[in-house]
Amino acid sequence: MTDMKEYFAATKKDAEKRYEEHKDKDPFPEIDPALLSSAHIQAYIAKTGMIYPYFPSINKKEERITSASLTLTIGSEVLFWDNNNKQQYDNELSEKDMITLRPNSITFLRPAERFQIPDYIAIRFNLRIVHVHRGLLLGTGPLLDPGFKGFPMIPVHNLTDNEYQIRVGDEFINVEFTKISNIKHNILIDESSSPFTYKKNRGKTFDFQFIKYIDKNVPQRRVKSSLSGVIDDAKRSLKKSNIITVISILTVALSIAALVYGGYQLTISTTGIINDTRERLDTVAELQRTVAELEKKIDSFETKQNTQKQTLIEDPNELKKKRLNPKR
Repeated sequence: MTDMKEYFAATKKDAEKRYEEHKDKDPFPEIDPALLSSAHIQAYIAKTGMIYPYFPSINKKEERITSASLTLTIGSEVLFWDNNNKQQYDNELSEKDMITLRPNSITFLRPAERFQIPDYIAIRFNLRIVHVHRGLLLGTGPLLDPGFKGFPMIPVHNLTDNEYQIRVGDEFINVEFTKISNIKHNILIDESSSPFTYKKNRGKTFDFQFIKYIDKNVPQRRVKSSLSGVIDDAKRSLKKSNIITVISILTVALSIAALVYGGYQLTISTTGIINDTRERLDTVAELQRTVAELEKKIDSFETKQNTQKQTLIEDPNELKKKRLNPKR
């Protein structure tokens, strides 16, 4: 069984040679102008090198050709503007490197495969349906005219508030190929009118970097979703508001802490005064008790003395006895 890879360009130089040979000469004039089927797509790629690199796969799960389109993969170049409006660019991504599609943003990507479209074929492409279902869009089926050469710059819109991770080498877009009507025939409206002729593409090559294209064609030097800008401004305002709120809360907290500490100190001071007063009152009470006891003793002593005096007055004989017998 013949290896299908033998029919396709093995190098970029080989693909360019095939394109130059067939860019304005249709190798399959018998194929009618129409949307090309899978067989016709592969035949034109093999003969004209219009997509490189591409090789059919024996494994059906890995084959990227469908009934009427070809699936291309994510390439090594990415461009976007971050939340601080700073340009983020890289054109040296390697296979399996991750690319983040931020919420409500535009990210420029390119396919890994290069285009060289002959003068008799036009192509349209769109995101694979799996990406569309995630809320990603790139417009209404961009058209690449005949004669386009290079890598298309594809703006991917993430219209959701979800963040998506995609990988270099992942299947990215589906491309359809349409053979246009016969470009060799001049059309006459009537015998006296001038013929309408085919307007050939200028044939510019679009192999330059994204940032050079932006610098040349976008006066603002920036392509960013307006919604993303509003959200970023709102986030910055909210961040400032949060900082002010935090400062206010800290100020109030410190004020409350100062009041609590002052109250605590006042409580301690008041408690000390109260305790000191209590101690003094206890001392006064103790003195009062001592005075009372002394007063009782004095009263008792005075009472005893008075009693003795009264006895002597009432009984003179007894007084006489005491004088005669002092030891008694």
